[in-house]
Amino acid sequence: MKLNAALKKLLDSKQYKEALDLFDQKFEIRTDFTIDMAIKACTMSKDYKRDFNIQKRLSSNSLNNPFIQVSLIRLYMQYGDIDSATRLFSSTANKSNYIYTAMFKG
Repeated sequence: MKLNAALKKLLDSKQYKEALDLFDQKFEIRTDFTIDMAIKACTMSKDYKRDFNIQKRLSSNSLNNPFIQVSLIRLYMQYGDIDSATRLFSSTANKSNYIYTAMFKG
């Protein structure tokens, strides 16, 4: 998908704001992969408010995606939002090594 490639290129070149702007413009054609990249861009750019807005628009299927869960836990831990990280960790049905690592390393 062209959106995935464009977002990855922007992230690789550390153009996080531009990546998030593109994600917002193309939100209706997002995939879980593009959502994961957008959350990572929020983490790298320290844009917690924008991440919160992304989360509000996600489906329950996307919120149950293990890759998105790991990215969200990392974001929460980076911002010291341990309560949100713990809630998400506790609600995760299938805890992988990645989930544990995100929770304990941040």
